[in-house]
Amino acid sequence: MELVDQLRRQLEFLRRSCASYDSGHKDEAVRLAVTLRTLLHDTARSISLLRQMGITDRLRFPSSIGTTGRLPLAFKPVMILPLMATSSGGGVTAPFHGPSPDIMLNVQDWWNEVVMKQGATFTRRDIVLSAANQDGGAHVDPSPSARTKELRIGLYTVVSMKVNGVEVVERSNHHFPLIRQFAYEVLKCQELVSMSDQPGTD
Repeated sequence: MELVDQLRRQLEFLRRSCASYDSGHKDEAVRLAVTLRTLLHDTARSISLLRQMGITDRLRFPSSIGTTGRLPLAFKPVMILPLMATSSGGGVTAPFHGPSPDIMLNVQDWWNEVVMKQGATFTRRDIVLSAANQDGGAHVDPSPSARTKELRIGLYTVVSMKVNGVEVVERSNHHFPLIRQFAYEVLKCQELVSMSDQPGTD
């Protein structure tokens, strides 16, 4: 397949998994992580799809954070991106809409931006690779790292809270809403979406 066809396929995977997540299937976050890894993660043995297309350096993704560069080193444990409130119908609200106007980052800065601080500090890359490589996205690690365990259970358990007057219950896998948010940010990159709309071979 042409690379543009592969891009179209991966973005469609993101959209389907987002829709499934939003309908209440939160475990879909690990499949979102696999797709994000395919698009973005480069290693000595594997080249991301965006890198193969030669577009990594020119793309800009919106960041929902906007403040992490100004956080003090002594910042207390917190999830920086908000939890997504559970709706009365059992689904999940639309993703958090970040600062307006959008704060745009190049792909590498976006991928390596700190988005969560608990006992450890986590970037988007850390969270995506943990879910994809160890927590059942593409592989189940029988001995996951301490960082993966921390993402699963957090430093504490949130029994319930209210977001915009809606009760939220989140007992584990606090990183799943973050992965959903990452997918939202990628799909908000109009240049990337426009490329996938170009004619291919399928």
